[in-house]
Amino acid sequence: MDHMDCDDHAGGGARRPKLVHQVSRGDDELGRSPKRHSIPPIAAPAAGAEEAAAAFALLRAASSSPHGSSPHGPPADAWAMPPTGPAAAAASAADRPPIAAFTRTLFQLLEGPRDETHCDWSDAGRRIVFTNPRLFGEQVCPRHFRHSEWTSFARMLNLYGFKKMSRTPRLGSAASRAAAAQVFEHPHFSRDSAELHLVARRTKKKASAADDAAAARAAEIEAMRTAEIESHRAPVVELERRLSKLEVENASLRARLRGYEGDVDSEA
Repeated sequence: MDHMDCDDHAGGGARRPKLVHQVSRGDDELGRSPKRHSIPPIAAPAAGAEEAAAAFALLRAASSSPHGSSPHGPPADAWAMPPTGPAAAAASAADRPPIAAFTRTLFQLLEGPRDETHCDWSDAGRRIVFTNPRLFGEQVCPRHFRHSEWTSFARMLNLYGFKKMSRTPRLGSAASRAAAAQVFEHPHFSRDSAELHLVARRTKKKASAADDAAAARAAEIEAMRTAEIESHRAPVVELERRLSKLEVENASLRARLRGYEGDVDSEA
């Protein structure tokens, strides 16, 4: 008779059944211990031998690679070290956006001799100090920019997002005020900045359909207001003309009245 024996799983309390084949009752009575026989494995059908061999070959090839042939595994070069050296630096520089010509020229001027460029970094390197704006416009701008005036260069700084941090003095002569030092700064422009490509000329925001409609409505309202004012202006002009005429007539009557009064006095 077959019995069900149970073995414990490793690391758990669950028990699994195990088939045990016991010998005949006569062996028990002779004092021999019962024999336990394991169930022999079932042989694979001969018809699928080729498919099984192919599957086994694929499994063996997958186990020989570090990540297997699973589509979920990382690629072979996933842990490859990134390139270093001049080639890597050149590749990194090529990936960065280009720096505007104005920004690049201004940065080069700040790295030049202060006596010639009339500009320098602040002590912390976060601001630009133009030591003599008048000389900067007269001597530096014609060589590097398309103008020769400080006011034009200041407008360019404003277009590129620079903010003026100093005040122009109000006292003194015009020459001394024009030569007074001026300070500008930009959040992405500094001596050690790696974000010079962000210092770019500001572009006008393209108007949307809603903005166009609002502008058209505002123009219509302004036209209606102008027409209303013109409609009230004509009567006012006519009243002013009549008033002026009455004033002339009044003056004439006063003159005649004074003449009559003089005649009366002379007769008396």
